Amino acid sequence: KVSLIGTAAVSGGAAVTVRLAANTPIPEGATHLLAFAVGSGGEGTVPAAMEIEDTDESTIPGGVDFEDTDPTAGSVGGIIEIQSAENPEALQAYNVYWGDSSATCSKLAGESAIASVPVVFSSSGPMCTAGASCSEITIANSGDGDWVVSRGMGGYSNDERATIVLQGPGSISVDRFSTESGYDTLTIGSQTLSGNTIPDDIEVPDGQLTVVWYSDYSVVDDGWVFTFSGSTSAPVVSHDLPSGTDLPAGATHILVFSEDTTGSEASNCASTEVSDWSPPSTIPEGLWFYDTDPGAGVVGGTVTLAQARDAAAVASYSVYWGMNSTHKLNDLVVLSFEATTSGG
Repeated sequence: KVSLIGTAAVSGGAAVTVRLAANTPIPEGATHLLAFAVGSGGEGTVPAAMEIEDTDESTIPGGVDFEDTDPTAGSVGGIIEIQSAENPEALQAYNVYWGDSSATCSKLAGESAIASVPVVFSSSGPMCTAGASCSEITIANSGDGDWVVSRGMGGYSNDERATIVLQGPGSISVDRFSTESGYDTLTIGSQTLSGNTIPDDIEVPDGQLTVVWYSDYSVVDDGWVFTFSGSTSAPVVSHDLPSGTDLPAGATHILVFSEDTTGSEASNCASTEVSDWSPPSTIPEGLWFYDTDPGAGVVGGTVTLAQARDAAAVASYSVYWGMNSTHKLNDLVVLSFEATTSGG
């Protein structure tokens, strides 16, 4: 035993409860909760026990999205996008399954995993990848995703070359800068710095950015220091579910479970409902409209639609403005007709 968590008054044979407050730290070494009976003569020696299962939602995927792009009924396809867990550092993969319930994270019986998607992290920080002067470039992690990159300020040498690569998104703040103006340059992406002017913060887009340091054969100065503030979180990862993938009977959801670096899979999951996109293949037989509104730029009148010959799978018809005879101008429905079964 470590410490008393709480006491519950006896109330016959019924179950009793004691509320364990949220954010209660688990003591080091604690693996179980133990309940002992207490009487007037003291505390019993044999407990009821319950193993502690810490529900750590910080390692659950932040969400999952899927939109079926396969028009065939009974089959699906499209991109499964998985949002990073809040705390992905201890994870190695997100395992994707068919499910028959989102409330209980219930995997569909008899079905194996759809995919195991590796957890991918943003770059661990800037790296000097080329140039004889890489050994002179200092790169230090100052915490919270900030990296200090420096060539100075104690002075640099002639003929220095270095290429630094960093991973966006993020921003660069130039803290100090002093080089031979017009000749010794630090090029950050498409922006070249030289002299003593400190620029405004430079936004780094998503993806890889190259920083190139160059000094010529004569005249040197103090050097430069900049701070790169980047993202330390894992990005969204995806799995391409091939078009034509059979949708198993009873599958209503896609479930995603986190797998840690020991190979253990979490019991909680992120989920999204699967909607089998299977639009009718038939088309209306015809559409007629005659404008009876005399005003310029406005129309009005009766729209007549001849229903599809095979209308068994048709529930309604939607009418849109078109930019030509085949393509919608936008997704705004102008009119809607309920399908009927009384003939065309």
